[in-house]
Amino acid sequence: MLQLPNYSEDSLEVKILRTIANHPQTKYFIVAKFNSLGAIELDKLHEFITRKVINRENNTTFKTSFSDQDTRLILTFYPTNSNLEYKYSLIHTFIEMCNNSAIGVKIDDTQKH
Repeated sequence: MLQLPNYSEDSLEVKILRTIANHPQTKYFIVAKFNSLGAIELDKLHEFITRKVINRENNTTFKTSFSDQDTRLILTFYPTNSNLEYKYSLIHTFIEMCNNSAIGVKIDDTQKH
């Protein structure tokens, strides 16, 4: 399980990131940027991601925004069937560090760098 420093398991940021990470879709790697943070219904975020993935016929990168109550997220969807852009290689480096750490974090990283 991934643990973020200075965030409790009950923090809103962690709950949002877990909702995105635990979504069953496998076509896209999703990057979230927090524009504003406040109240949010996580079920709406899950449904939003499902709608966006289902409505895409081709696997191309796309950006969209999600708003609910006081929260606004910018979501970028990167297809998993192509190489990830270089600027996100740091994320993969972080995942590798977590996999090798003593805290027992294991993250499936099957994409090529």
